[in-house]
Amino acid sequence: MPLGPFYPPRVEMIMNTVRYGPQLTDDQRTIARSLVAEFTDAFALLTREVKQVDFIKFRLSIPSDAVFSKKIHQRPLTQPQREYLFPILDEMRKAGITRFI
Repeated sequence: MPLGPFYPPRVEMIMNTVRYGPQLTDDQRTIARSLVAEFTDAFALLTREVKQVDFIKFRLSIPSDAVFSKKIHQRPLTQPQREYLFPILDEMRKAGITRFI
């Protein structure tokens, strides 16, 4: 059986990861679960599964005469913030989404 977006263990992991709100009726929850199973190729379990697209460009419209503050108003991260954020940043770096500058 080939690996891919519909590989049964992957589908099961996605089905177990998606959370459904308590406001759904049992029928709505069943429909939502079947839609998630049908479209598992639209979900990514890992950041590196997200593919780059070339049909969307993000551009900032900054006026040429804009002036920005050069002061840094950032506090150091707390230890719990570091423990949460750094593994995510490492994963994004490994996936090629971010890089050190």
